[in-house]
Amino acid sequence: METITNFLSNSLFQYPRRKTPEVIGLHITMSPACSHAVGLPEIVAAILEQLNNTKALFAALQVNKLWADEATTLLWRVDPPILALARIEDAERLQYYADKISSLYLRYFENEDDAYKNQMKLRSLRFPRLNRLRTEQPGGKGEQVFLKYLQPNLRTFEPFGLPMSKFLMEQIQERCPALRSLWIDNQDGRCTTNDLMQFLNGMPSLTSICLIDSREEIISDEVFVHLASRPNLAALCLYPVLKLSFINGMQDMVDQPLPELVYLRYLSESKAFSQLSHYLTSLTDLDLRLVDAASKTVFDICSCTSLVNLSLDFDYPHFDAKSNFPPECLLALAKSCPQLQDLKVVHSRLCEVDGGDTTNITDDVIQDFVTLLPGLSCLNLTPKTNLTYRALEILGNGCANLKECRFEGKSFNLRLLESNGPVLFPQLEFLALKPTEEGLSAAMAIERFLHHAPRIKVLALENSRWDARDA
Repeated sequence: METITNFLSNSLFQYPRRKTPEVIGLHITMSPACSHAVGLPEIVAAILEQLNNTKALFAALQVNKLWADEATTLLWRVDPPILALARIEDAERLQYYADKISSLYLRYFENEDDAYKNQMKLRSLRFPRLNRLRTEQPGGKGEQVFLKYLQPNLRTFEPFGLPMSKFLMEQIQERCPALRSLWIDNQDGRCTTNDLMQFLNGMPSLTSICLIDSREEIISDEVFVHLASRPNLAALCLYPVLKLSFINGMQDMVDQPLPELVYLRYLSESKAFSQLSHYLTSLTDLDLRLVDAASKTVFDICSCTSLVNLSLDFDYPHFDAKSNFPPECLLALAKSCPQLQDLKVVHSRLCEVDGGDTTNITDDVIQDFVTLLPGLSCLNLTPKTNLTYRALEILGNGCANLKECRFEGKSFNLRLLESNGPVLFPQLEFLALKPTEEGLSAAMAIERFLHHAPRIKVLALENSRWDARDA
């Protein structure tokens, strides 16, 4: 398979360069065995899957009927433009494309009349392969519109902006017995705790649950105990704030809570997270927003020894970086979580910081951190630091896979970076920092970073921004 894929990548989709608008032909030379292989549907499908290139897929449409059919499947499979689908007039052709779709993203932010026409146009279609449905429905109107998409093959349903009701839960339970991932939004209070408990008990297939309860009406001790004891729960997203009382109730009722959880995103009281952290040894992804201050909380994260991705947001006023995020925290994370690749530490309320808004993180701390985590691919430190240009050199020399880096609040003298030295960031795609006024001009800083980061896509300096798409 690899040989065929390489052959096609190197020959089939290489167009001859021509200055005149002539019809371009595809020139192919292959052995009889290879010719037979690329005539089999399963082989063609596997080849096009490996190419993973939209331009190549459009080229494949011109080869023959078989290749066009398999290429169309890939082009229309995931989130095709709904307007393009609705504009197709021929009913048979419209259904042909609908048969290909496995993931659908319905957005109704357009003109209400156009949105209604689109809904009516798609109403008669069947989507036999559909396994993921995402929606954006402002105001929560049109619950009935989505019922036709609720079918046995559906695995993921993310109805953003569509308030969950008891009726909709009953329909999901009846029509989608194998559903694995669900977004439950109780923003207008249509559901009760009893409704939610009945639904969760009747849907053992769910392994990923997002609960949004801004009114704090349905997430109770009973609901959290159920979630904590759910044996197959792999991903959990919770809003509102997780309180200490929930954790205390869980500890009294559940011996081994959240045994298979690998993804967790939620707002939490510091004490609540400290109690919960000891059970999260299997967690690989943590998105934690703390709503109150506690200097020990970051050290509690070290209990999550399997972490690969960590996003930590200090979402409270009077943030004191020196006590809430000391350099010892950064090094403790690196030592306890050797698989960590993505680290984001931010403070949402930058306008409300106390006087101690600068951490004691220095270049030497970054040196020790990088030595422990050479596989780091993303580092985002929003709290002010005491770093200099040398920290950039340390990251470049120590983290060959670094793709994203952001330092805010600290000025870097970029003039001290070597202009013609070895490339520091071979994989870097995004960089955000603040250069000093006495350093290089924005244009010179951009030029210097284009040398040190040849794959850079976005370079965000304090007063200027460079984007590869505009270059």
